[in-house]
Amino acid sequence: MRAHLYRDLIHGQIRFPRVELGPSPQDSSGAIGYLVPGLRNTPAFQRLRSIRQNGLTNFVFATMEHSRFVHSMGTYWMCNRMYDAIVRNSGLKVDERDRTLVAIAGLLHDIGHGPFSHSFEKSVEGFDHEAMSIKLLREYEPIASLLNEVDDEFLEDMIPYIDKSARTVDKWSYRIVSSQLDADRLDYMLRDSRLAGLDGHGFDLERLLDMLTTENGRIAIDDRATPTIEAYLVMRLHLHEMVYFHKGVRASQSLLVSIFKRCFDLIRSGSLQHLDSLPSVASHIFQCVARAEEVPIDAYVRFGEHHCWVAFDTWATEAQDHILQDLAQRIVSRRPFKAITLLPMASEESERQQMNKAVSRVAKELNRSEDEVRRYYCLIDEPQTLAYKTFDPDGKKPEEEIWFRGRDTTIKRLSEYKDNSIFEATKIPRISQFFIFPEEGRRIAQDTFSYKEYAGPSH
Repeated sequence: MRAHLYRDLIHGQIRFPRVELGPSPQDSSGAIGYLVPGLRNTPAFQRLRSIRQNGLTNFVFATMEHSRFVHSMGTYWMCNRMYDAIVRNSGLKVDERDRTLVAIAGLLHDIGHGPFSHSFEKSVEGFDHEAMSIKLLREYEPIASLLNEVDDEFLEDMIPYIDKSARTVDKWSYRIVSSQLDADRLDYMLRDSRLAGLDGHGFDLERLLDMLTTENGRIAIDDRATPTIEAYLVMRLHLHEMVYFHKGVRASQSLLVSIFKRCFDLIRSGSLQHLDSLPSVASHIFQCVARAEEVPIDAYVRFGEHHCWVAFDTWATEAQDHILQDLAQRIVSRRPFKAITLLPMASEESERQQMNKAVSRVAKELNRSEDEVRRYYCLIDEPQTLAYKTFDPDGKKPEEEIWFRGRDTTIKRLSEYKDNSIFEATKIPRISQFFIFPEEGRRIAQDTFSYKEYAGPSH
C-alpha cells in the first residue's frame, strides 16, 4: 500500500505508512503510520497552521510566512532520519518503541506555542509554551487517547523528550529531540534560512547524518565531519545576526509585545471594554493569561493568530483606550516601531540618562506620560546569543554538548577543540543593543544616542 506523502519545501517527500489498525509498540513503522495522521488531524495540531514560526519577522523578510505546523512536520521527519542514521551507523538494533517515542515527540514538541510564537510569551510573565505543550499532551483527550493506544506508559515516557526536568535517566535518544544538535534546530535553521532568502548560508545535512553515531551512551559525530559542524554553527550565528536580531524584526516584535502588554494591563486594572467586541475565545484567553489563571484547554486549542488580528483591527477603530487604539493602528497599517543600533555606552548611568532624555522628549511628542512611553513606546533592547554553549557542571541543565568520535573510538566535547578558531568564535556571546521607538521619535533618537549608521539595502 502506498505511503502517505507530505510534500515539503525542505525535505522533499515526508512519508508515513498507511495503517488502519491500532499502533503496536513492537512495530515503530506501524505505530508511527497510525499515530501521525490521527495526531495531525486533531484541532490542537491543526491550530499550528495559524501560528507563525517567527512572529512578525515577515514584516522585514516578506517570505518568512511559514507556520509551526510545517516546522513540526519537518521536525518529525528529521527525528526519524536522525534515529535511523544513528542506529545504522552504530550497528545497533532498533528499539521499536523508542523509535516511535522519538518521532512522535518531534511531531508534538511545539504543540503548546501561542500566537506569534515567542512574542506572546514575552508580553506576560508566567506563560510558558513548553508547560502548555505538556498540559495538552496530558489533558487534551484527542491526543492523550491516541498516545495511550500504544500502551499505558507511552504518554508519560514521551514527556522527558520534551521536558528536560522530567528526565530521571539519561538516554541518547533524548538528544535527538532536544540538544545543541537536534532535529528541531536542523529543521528550523534550514527552513528559516531558505525562506529568509539567505542563499549560500547552510551546512551539509546529508554529510552530517552519515557521520552520526553513538559512543558511551551519547550521540557523537565522526570527527571527519568537523567542517560540517563548523558550517552548522556559523549558520546558526548568521541567522541570529542577520534575521532574528535584525533591528527591523526586533522593532516589529516590540510593537506586538506592547499591544499585548497594554491589553493585559487594562484587564488587570478592571477595564474590560476592549474585550466586548472580540470573539469569546480570544476574550477568555486574554483574561486568563493576564490574571495568571489556568488557561482552559478547550479554548486554547482554538486560539490562533487570526483571533489576534481580529482584535488588533477592532481596537484600531473602536478601542476607548487611546494607547491601545494607537498601538493597534500602527500594527494594522504596518507602521511598526523603529530601531537604531547603539554604540557602546560609557556606563549604565550614561545609558540611563540618555534613555530618560529620549523618553521625556518622546512623551512630549506623543502627548503621553513618561511612564506610558517607557512601558509601551521606548525601550533599550539587548538580545544576545551563543552559537554554542559549553557545559556548566554546576548548572541545572542536562549536558548537551556536541561530542566528536575519533577513529580510535575516543570521544571528546566540541569545547575541548581549543585550536579550532571557528569553534572558539562560536562560544563568544554576541550581543546587540537597540533603542526602539515610535516613528515620530526618529529625530529624537538620532539626536540623543550615538548609533551605527546602516548603509545596506532595506528589505
